[in-house]
Amino acid sequence: MPRLREVFEDFAGLLDFSPLSPKIPNPAGILNSGNQTFNPRKAPVRRHAHVSSLGTLDDHSRSAELGLDPGPPSLTLGGQKFSFVNGKWETTESTKRCQVLKHKNQALKEKNNYLRLCNEILLDMLSEAMAMHHILERDMGSDRRRTRGRHCGEAPVQ
Repeated sequence: MPRLREVFEDFAGLLDFSPLSPKIPNPAGILNSGNQTFNPRKAPVRRHAHVSSLGTLDDHSRSAELGLDPGPPSLTLGGQKFSFVNGKWETTESTKRCQVLKHKNQALKEKNNYLRLCNEILLDMLSEAMAMHHILERDMGSDRRRTRGRHCGEAPVQ
């Protein structure tokens, strides 16, 4: 046992048990000089976090603070705004956009009908003009046949 006591005394001599300055030995010269001890700096004092007082207010004061009607809950995802109305998530921007697109669609349908009517009228006018042209061509052709055999001053052949 004396041997164990000697080892303990040797080991206790290496440690400094003074309460004022705790010193930790520098193992294997990790710090710059061989005889320095590790003394960490004190941590900075933490600031007090701001806590909202809205949780402590009653309903009347809270509604006065936040506004009379905060409205339905809403959020924005992917550039679209959603709001919770009547138990459903609705996109307010898409409904407005849908209404605009419906008005544009209706206007385009009316314009399309107008252009179809104009096209039909033009086709009727073209067919009438072509019919008149064929009639005139036929009449002129019959007149040419009548005048082919005649010379100047002769009577037409019947």
